[in-house]
Formats: sequence, C-alpha cells, structure tokens
Amino acid sequence: MYILPFDIGFKLFIVGHFYLSGIFMYLLLRDWGIGKAASLVAALTYTFNGYMLSIDIFTHLTSACWTPLIFLFYNRAINSGKLSYIILTAISLSLQFLGEKPGILYSTLIVLILFTKLNMVSL
Repeated sequence: MYILPFDIGFKLFIVGHFYLSGIFMYLLLRDWGIGKAASLVAALTYTFNGYMLSIDIFTHLTSACWTPLIFLFYNRAINSGKLSYIILTAISLSLQFLGEKPGILYSTLIVLILFTKLNMVSL
C-alpha cells in the first residue's frame, strides 16, 4: 500500500483481505473434513457476507478475515500439541489485533475458550 499510489494500494489492500478471508475459510473447513464443494460455498458465503462487505468500516474486514486462520491453527495446536501451531495462532491473533477492531478480537477469544471446552468434553 505504501509502494503504489494510494488509490491503487488501498483497493489492493481491500481485495487482498477478501481473498485471504475466502482462502482461510476454505482451508479451515477442509481441515475439519468438510467436502471441497461445501468448503467452497462456505468460503464464498463468509467472504461476501453483509458484515464483510461493509466497506465503510474496513477495520471490520481487516480484523474478521483472520478469524478462520486463527481457528485453523488453534485446532491444529489442540490436536497436535506442537509449539509451531501455538506460535502461528498467536501471530494470527496479533494480526487480528492490528486490524484495530477490539470487539472482534474479544469475540474470537471468547469463542476460542468455548471451542476448547467443547473439545475437552468430546475427548
């Protein structure tokens, strides 16, 4: 965004976050064992839902696009116990924090706690 002219860089920034949100949701659902077609539909639905399309408040987009990646790494950290996935989860949470929307970060942390409790119950 700093190398290109502002209008082009800003548009690429927005489009890049839409692209990342779709890719991350697809990877998360494939990791959970969902089929390719269903994962693609869910990724498109997540990417182009009304919340993400509220460009007026692009901080929502820059924070919310990292949520599926956080859950992907967190799920792998719980299942494998590898330190690398714990570090990747922390980095993803940091990127979500840098999106400047603390409400999304707090919601993500609360759902991660509930996700952990559900995983402990199912074990």
